[in-house]
Amino acid sequence: MLKLTEWTSCGGCAAKWGASPLDALVKTLAGPVDEALLVGLAPFDDAAVYRVSDDLAVVATTDFFPPLVDDPADFGAVAAANACSDVFAMGARVAFALNISAFPERMPVEAVGAILTAAAAVVAEAGVRTGGDVRNRAHLEGHVSGAAPAAVEALAYDPQTSGGLLAAVDPAAAGGLETAGFAVVGRVVAGPASVHLR
Repeated sequence: MLKLTEWTSCGGCAAKWGASPLDALVKTLAGPVDEALLVGLAPFDDAAVYRVSDDLAVVATTDFFPPLVDDPADFGAVAAANACSDVFAMGARVAFALNISAFPERMPVEAVGAILTAAAAVVAEAGVRTGGDVRNRAHLEGHVSGAAPAAVEALAYDPQTSGGLLAAVDPAAAGGLETAGFAVVGRVVAGPASVHLR
């Protein structure tokens, strides 16, 4: 039986560069840009945003990561949902999708078909989680405190990007959002910039 995770040494977003080297690289690439580019490399975000008209903008993103689950269909669904979530994070809707993939020549064609079919199904619906833990902890050292259980800390440092969106809102609006299915996970207080887990 085919197991995708046996074909790679690390999976998902854990296979990507850590925050520190990526931040340094992106800053060297940023330069003068078209004024219509609302979000690009400086500052960078979940996706790029290009203004087409006064009330319309195109959001573009791409993602590329090795398998993090064994089943081809599950991986295709997760990969597509992960890319879609970057579009959702920018307040946009998915209008089209393009598969960008690379498979070993010896991978069974049936597995490749299952990956792409499941990805297409998720994109059609549109509407999705490591080695990166160590790098994230190192990048945020000195900025996170608390006595949270290990499992909670792991969730806070996990590099997978597909999931719920985090938003900072006025406390007066929190009640209405909770009735809509959102959950309050923290609050902002005066003091040095840091995160306290509990």
